[in-house]
Amino acid sequence: MENDTLLEARHIQMTFESKEGGLHVLEDISLTLAKNEFVCLIGPSGSGKSTLVRILGGLLEPTGGKLIYPGGREPDPRAIVFQNSNLLPWLSAADNVALPLLVQGISKKDARAEAEKWLDLFGLGGFADEWPNNLSGGMAQRVAIARALIQKPQLLLMDEPLGALDAMTREQISLELMAFRERIDATVLMVTHSISEALLLSDRILIYSGRPARIIDDMKVPFPRPRQPELRDTIEFMSMSKIIRKKIFGQES
Repeated sequence: MENDTLLEARHIQMTFESKEGGLHVLEDISLTLAKNEFVCLIGPSGSGKSTLVRILGGLLEPTGGKLIYPGGREPDPRAIVFQNSNLLPWLSAADNVALPLLVQGISKKDARAEAEKWLDLFGLGGFADEWPNNLSGGMAQRVAIARALIQKPQLLLMDEPLGALDAMTREQISLELMAFRERIDATVLMVTHSISEALLLSDRILIYSGRPARIIDDMKVPFPRPRQPELRDTIEFMSMSKIIRKKIFGQES
């Protein structure tokens, strides 16, 4: 229903100009994101998934198509988590998390208290005063995710946020995100290269073609919430994984 729609992208195209000629990245991307929906975007490397995230986040202007917001109001606030944590090295972990609240004019005391709550939720309560260069990659990315969530965004865009992490840390943070999904009131679009991650976390999976990209499938994930990690061992989960893998690498339309 239109009232449930947070954002609609219609026929988005993107071409980057260069001396060698234009690089056509996005062919014709149309999608709808509903309120409180978790959507994963998956597809081949280099197919323009990050480009779409930046367009949806307002960081890039598409060369074709348009974004439509029901009621004419853009999602506010919007938050983006990138593959690298992008923490400010001169601020402590807590001050990095508190920064969006300080920008909004919230007092330093209140912002700090709220930041410490979010760090506690991510198991980082003892690291509030640590500098970013003293944190492991997983810790730093948890801080970056907490910095995004503290804003209580209407739209949370996550561009392969776990891609630079080792397998065990990636799985742990993925489970944390699965738990947070039941608690946050936000629409989430997450880019991932992990089919298992997409099936565990999302309500729908958008499958990208190679460049220039188009969406070749929009799959509803049938598993009820709340979900448990053991879901990955079921026949139904493995069957869906196989179907998605075939669509990605076989490029079925």
